[in-house]
Amino acid sequence: MTDSRHNFIAFLWHALFLAFVTTFIDVNTVFSSLILKIGGSSVHVGLLTGVAVGLPLVTQLLSAGFLAGRPRKKPFLLMGIYLRVLSLAGMGYTLGIAEKSDPSILMFTVFLWVGLFATSGSFLSQDS
Repeated sequence: MTDSRHNFIAFLWHALFLAFVTTFIDVNTVFSSLILKIGGSSVHVGLLTGVAVGLPLVTQLLSAGFLAGRPRKKPFLLMGIYLRVLSLAGMGYTLGIAEKSDPSILMFTVFLWVGLFATSGSFLSQDS
């Protein structure tokens, strides 16, 4: 398989993956319902929205200065992708054991995974 075909397939996989996750984390869809179902309140939904929307902006400001002078940005791009995959796998595992977990620990873990997902996105939007 040629490099361009391999890159195109990887791009399509990443685009589909990102579209699915964006829908899942959207404030008006699944995540808000999840937070309310595990015992959270509207304050928790608001905090989660702040983490999901605001944290990427803040961390992008920090990572932009870090990556600006780097000649090789691809390792950081790959690190961001792998961290996002890790956070989603962790979220899936957390949701899998949700019925056996303490609601406060579950809430903390959800915030932790969303925070990791949001933070790792700061390395994905830099120009290569």
